Amino acid sequence: MYNSTETCPEKFLLWFHHLPWDYKMNSGRTLWDEMVYKYYTGADSVVWMQEKWNSVERHIDFERFNHVKQLLEMQRQDAIEWRNSCVLYFQQFSIMPIPSEFEKPEKPLEYYQNKKRLFVPGI
Repeated sequence: MYNSTETCPEKFLLWFHHLPWDYKMNSGRTLWDEMVYKYYTGADSVVWMQEKWNSVERHIDFERFNHVKQLLEMQRQDAIEWRNSCVLYFQQFSIMPIPSEFEKPEKPLEYYQNKKRLFVPGI
């Protein structure tokens, strides 16, 4: 099953096969466009989590609600940084533009490569 691109489950394709960036995926997008799409929708899913959390505010005590709200905002920012760094990293190999429907990262790949993570105790 994994030996052929025709029978290999799409989520495992890149584990078992080297494919060109313009390889057509089941969605009709190219491999590059699909990869970018997945990174962007993954980061966008945190916004959905924030919306769901905000909808239960009246059912939760103020302190707990705000604590989780802050954590979700940190997660959203981290997801955007992860998305940007991954897309820019793979872009150097694909040499393909980020599809026009997606917001372009504000900073270059070098920014993400050189960024130091701060440890925040208690979070």
